Parts: sequence; structure tokens; C-alpha cells
Amino acid sequence: MFKKSKSEANEPLVKGVAFRSVLTVAEEILGAEEFSRILMSMPIEERHMLQYTIVNTGWYPTSLYRYLLKVLHEESSEGGDELIRKIGAASIRRDVNGVYRMIFKVFSPETVFSVAGRMFTSYYSHGRLEIASGAGEATATYKGCFGFDRLMWIELAGCGEELILAAGGKKPRMDIIRGGDGPDCTMRLRWE
Repeated sequence: MFKKSKSEANEPLVKGVAFRSVLTVAEEILGAEEFSRILMSMPIEERHMLQYTIVNTGWYPTSLYRYLLKVLHEESSEGGDELIRKIGAASIRRDVNGVYRMIFKVFSPETVFSVAGRMFTSYYSHGRLEIASGAGEATATYKGCFGFDRLMWIELAGCGEELILAAGGKKPRMDIIRGGDGPDCTMRLRWE
């Protein structure tokens, strides 16, 4: 059906673990009842795919990921951009655990965020991330991320903020400074 290997893809793909994390943390944030209501608002094919077909190691269309974020953004009572940012933060917190979390405590926020470029390619089949960091700030330049939309960039901003918190940084804020509704985006991340 939608499941394709990374090499067979005609469209950009997102790793299944990203879908599973978003689904899990969205239910935690919104509660089981509201989350179930949102899933039931989806057409049966998409709902079935999201609930029963996606596995962590598979690769799935970016269009389905965009759709999931859009429905959460529009249909939840909490709704809005801040919900998507929270989902991004909670997803990376869920994915980066155990050994990684201990390693992140040892390194500076600048070093941890610089690792994000390598992590990016394990979640997305297209695009690259270049990072320039200094004391208390970093600039992330994403290029060639075909299929991305504004909500995906907002979710990534939440992920970036959470990585800084995992490394002991305080009050992180990641904002789009260029692009952000297409394949290219530049974000600035600042923290204390």
C-alpha cells in the first residue's frame, strides 16, 4: 500500500518511528478520548494506515505525515502551532532516551545540536541539515526537504528546542528566519 523502501520512493519519505512517536505523544498530550475522536475524523484509509500499518523501521510518504500534523493542528481542542511544537519536543524526548540522553548530559548544547544533522537523515529520505553554532545560539539550514510544509518545520523547531534542554540548555527558542513553507528553511535557535 503506502509502505515503500527508501530506494523505491517516488516521493520523499519519513521513517515510521517518526509517525509512531507523533501518534504516541499526541495521545498523551490530548488524552485518549480526544485523540480517538481526531483519528475517527480521518478517512478510513489514512486512519487504518496510521493505526495498523506503520512500523518503526518502514518508510512512508511525507504527504501522509503532513496530513497527520494538519489534522492534529486543525481538529484538536488545544490545536494550533504550539501543539505541533509540543508534539515535536515530546517526540524527540521519547526517541532520544537511555544512552543518548546520558551522552547529551555530558556534552554542551552546541555539540548536541550539531549532532542533529546526522539524526535528520535517519528520519527523512530527502534533504540535508547544516548547522553553524556558537555560544548560546545556532543556525540550522535545511535544504532539499521536498514535501515539507510549515507544520513540519514547526515540529522540527520543537525537536531542536528539546535537544537543547536534553543537553542542559535553558529557555531554548527555535524560530524560522527564512523559508519555512517548502523544501528549504533556515531557523535560529537560542538558549541560555
